[in-house]
This record gives sequence, C-alpha cells and structure tokens, in this order.
Amino acid sequence: GLLSAAMVLVGSCLFTRIGRRGEEGGVAEAEDLAQTPQTGPAIQVEGLHFAYPLSDAPALQDVNISQERGQLRVLMGATGAGKSTLCKCLNGVIPELQTGDFGGTVRIFGRDIRGLPVYALAPLVGQVFQDFESQLLTTSVELEVAFPLENMGTPVDEMTRRVQQALESVEMWGLRDREPHVLSGGEKQRLALAAALVNEPPILVLDEPTTDLDPQGK
Repeated sequence: GLLSAAMVLVGSCLFTRIGRRGEEGGVAEAEDLAQTPQTGPAIQVEGLHFAYPLSDAPALQDVNISQERGQLRVLMGATGAGKSTLCKCLNGVIPELQTGDFGGTVRIFGRDIRGLPVYALAPLVGQVFQDFESQLLTTSVELEVAFPLENMGTPVDEMTRRVQQALESVEMWGLRDREPHVLSGGEKQRLALAAALVNEPPILVLDEPTTDLDPQGK
C-alpha cells in the first residue's frame, strides 16, 4: 500500500506512485487533459533545465525521466540538488507560477504540460511540498481535505465519502473538527497528504513526506 511503501524513504527524496485515474473535474483544461489518450509513460521528462532568477548555477540541468504507470520511484540527493525544483516542474508550478530560465519538456500521459495552468493539472498530479504547512489554508481539518473537491465541483455525497476515506487513510478522521494551526507537525503533514489523496490523482508526488512523522507514522 501507499503508506507501507513510504517506509523505504530515507532523507531527502521525491516519491511518486502511479495509481488509477481519478475523476475529471469541471475545469475545461482538466477535462481536456484527462481525455488525452494515455498510451505513453505516466511521466516523461526530457532535457529539463531550470535556473532561478539571479542564481549562479541551474537547479536542474539535462534531467531525463521516464516513469510508467504502476511504478514507484524514490529520488535521493543532497540538499540543494534540485529535488524540490523537479517536483514543482511535474505539476506546472514551474514555470507557470515560479518563473526562471526553463527549458526541456515535461509530459504527463503523453501530453506536453507547458502552458497549462496548475489547476488543470491538479486532478492528475497530486503533490505534497517540502514545506507542507504552506499548503494548509482553511479553518478545520475536514474543510482542508474537502477544499480540493469543492474547487472541482464534486457532488456533496461523493465529497463526504472521499473526505472521510482520505482522513481515515492517514488516521486523522478523529481530528476532523480541529483547526489545522493547533495540530502537531506530524499531524499537519498527515493532513497535507490527505488533501493530496482526496482527489484520487493517478500521479502522486511527495517531497520529503516523512520529515515530521514518528517512526510508526513513517
């Protein structure tokens, strides 16, 4: 399962898992992307290059990855090696929201994602950032996990079921009425993971997903 697979993670890493395709959202670009024939690799990165503004050296240079659906991959490296930058390239945060010198191609299920808004990719590429607290926006645990589904226009009955399922999967259902800011670091990390899981994305990218978890949680 997903959580047991996470036990292999050590140090600073990127974890991806390809599962089943989630439901299409109401956003036109998301529907268009979801309807793309899924005949190629789930993730295809070719000649990827990115340098932040005013940086002396590129964060990524000539990165190539091919990941088939069903594969689980761990990428490890020293601090500053570019792991978080690569994560942000897989869901369009780079270069759509974070600009710099970008080159190369990122394809999701065979589609070049350059120029697609991040919200269009959200149903396909779920992500937990290294700074997971920055992803928490609402006033309760339950509302936090429901937020992605509300944005996609998910029916209430389906939303209720999936929110409970996601919170139970990270052992947080009993804390559903808590405010996120009063949670411990590990509980906040579990909450961010639940919010990524609730959309049931076919691709899941986790940037250092076990940093604040206790040994059993990992």
